[in-house]
Amino acid sequence: MSTPGSDLFSAEERGDTVPRWARVVLRLLALAVLLGATAGVVWGNDALRERVGSPHAAAATPADDDDADTTDAASQVAALRREDTRLRSAVALAPPAGTWVLTARPEPYTLDDLVAIGAVTGGALVPTLVSSIVVARGARLDIVAPGRTLRMRSDADGFVSIVAWDGDLRLAGTAGQPLRIVGWDPTATAPDSTTADGRAYIRVKDGRLDVAHVAANHLGFWSGRTGGIALTGTSETLTRAFVTGLDVSDAHLGMFLSGVSEAVVDDSSFTRTQQDGVEVTSGSTDVLLRTTRIADVGGDGLLVSRGSSAVTLEDVAVDRAGGYGARVDGAALADGPNSAGWSTDHYADLDVDGLKVRDATRGGVRIDAMDDVTLADVDIDGPGTALDLRGGSTGTTVTGSTLVGGSRALRVAAATEVRVDDVTATAPETAVLVEQGAEVEVDGSALTVDEGHAAVAQGSGTTLAVAGGSVTGLGPGAVVARSGAEATDTDIDGSGWTYRPVLVSWALGNIHALLLLLLLPVPLLGLLFVVRRRRSQRELRQLFADEMTRLGQARLAEYAAEQPPAPVVGPAEPAPEPVPEPVPLPVPEPEPEPERAPEPAPAFVPEVPPVPVWAEAPDPVEAPVVRVPVPAGPAASMQELAISAVVEQGYRASDVARSLGVPTSRVRGWVADHLRGI
Repeated sequence: MSTPGSDLFSAEERGDTVPRWARVVLRLLALAVLLGATAGVVWGNDALRERVGSPHAAAATPADDDDADTTDAASQVAALRREDTRLRSAVALAPPAGTWVLTARPEPYTLDDLVAIGAVTGGALVPTLVSSIVVARGARLDIVAPGRTLRMRSDADGFVSIVAWDGDLRLAGTAGQPLRIVGWDPTATAPDSTTADGRAYIRVKDGRLDVAHVAANHLGFWSGRTGGIALTGTSETLTRAFVTGLDVSDAHLGMFLSGVSEAVVDDSSFTRTQQDGVEVTSGSTDVLLRTTRIADVGGDGLLVSRGSSAVTLEDVAVDRAGGYGARVDGAALADGPNSAGWSTDHYADLDVDGLKVRDATRGGVRIDAMDDVTLADVDIDGPGTALDLRGGSTGTTVTGSTLVGGSRALRVAAATEVRVDDVTATAPETAVLVEQGAEVEVDGSALTVDEGHAAVAQGSGTTLAVAGGSVTGLGPGAVVARSGAEATDTDIDGSGWTYRPVLVSWALGNIHALLLLLLLPVPLLGLLFVVRRRRSQRELRQLFADEMTRLGQARLAEYAAEQPPAPVVGPAEPAPEPVPEPVPLPVPEPEPEPERAPEPAPAFVPEVPPVPVWAEAPDPVEAPVVRVPVPAGPAASMQELAISAVVEQGYRASDVARSLGVPTSRVRGWVADHLRGI
């Protein structure tokens, strides 16, 4: 609601040089920027802590299906197709040039036989395989050459392979003098490190592979069956492998087992592979890895997938895998009747007794939908989650293990009948996380966190029971339940737990955001100062407008008092009836009038400023009550108004000058003269 005189001045005259909407927009933008910066620091700090906050933090995390060997994919696929065509022709006893087929005979073929047919050339100590070998059904190839190096030609013009197709293959050296096999580029006179044009490999299909004390390197490309040393079979055949003392390095895959019915890999190592260290897939069963080391591989250290079951690990160590240390997927291959006859149930039976994982990029061990899992003496330390149990699996037992994770030590999602006994679980924020309807019992275990919660259950239908053992760390609670979950703790030793409120934990964990929030009152106080200053300016402008209005009204009243009263005009009389003009009479000459004194000049009236035209002089209007007191009596001029506002009302000279639209120096001069009595 406007007050008298508030509409007599323009915005510029009142000092409002910035539109009101612009001021509102600028304030909102400033507030949005400040709050956005605060939120950005909070989010950025959380994201940074997730990436580098743990001492085990890794670099980038690759996707599940990333292939570290995808260079020149088209050329590798073309080489694979040519190889499949060559093998089919060879098996049909129509081998192409450069391929020898070893047919069935009672005694095994040897390296000397390969030299005799010209498939192997070179000296006795460093023979070179220059033609591909196919071991047909009923045949057996024994390459027993302790201390010798078999070079398999592999260059830009092509590569050779040893494939036992329904046949058997034996590769052997001795413990002190292993047989060495290398993919060799004769042009470069060096091992073949390029997979773009294919590379030499060894494969047994539907047969038996025996390996003892062999060191193989720079073998394999693109696929599993051509990955380096591969064993492939079907459910209708017996495909078996017995391997001891195998050392594979710089290969595409360490060892590929697909559809095998029995495999034992003992006292072996797989290092610096482009993909997984050992892959067990496609319905393989009865697979044992014992006393085996896997290190510096591009994919998972061990991958078990696609219907494989009855897998046993004993004293296996995985270091610095690019994916998981070990990943097991026991999910059903079908959800109903299917032409392949696949089961709709989870695959089962994973037995681990002694597994050590260090610094695997994606996490320690991940098990999806695998039933009847037993994990004992598992030692995992690295970034991500140490042990991740997923899917609707049942019957998992973890005992006597040490789990150290960069984010969580143990995560269980949608798995039931999970029992954890005598486990040491350590993580920065959450040692045990149970979610998605999982059912977990933790007995006699030591749960340790830096700051956060020892065990968390979240989600409807999720249950967690912690009994015995101890919890160590600090945070708002050791064992907590969220979002409809149930969590209980019984007889646990909480002497090592320190309570810390959530707000304090957040503040210490987001120190950059905390500093920004501490600075937030500064602009808020500035905003309050601006609001108060604007209010004072409005009061000054209102005071100025009211005084100018009062001064104008007083001048109008004085002017009206000096004017003679207006004549009283009665009601209008009707016009007289017209009368005929009289006949003019003779007029005598007028007598001269006596001279009169000159009329006095009109009194001088000082010029007053233009005022609105009133029908009649208005009655004086009483000024409205304002928030600040005004000087006693109207100010005669702008100077008096300014002096009164500064001296009597206490306003700053700069605010008064801005309100009156005059320089600040002028207002200060007026005040100074007034104080000096000038």
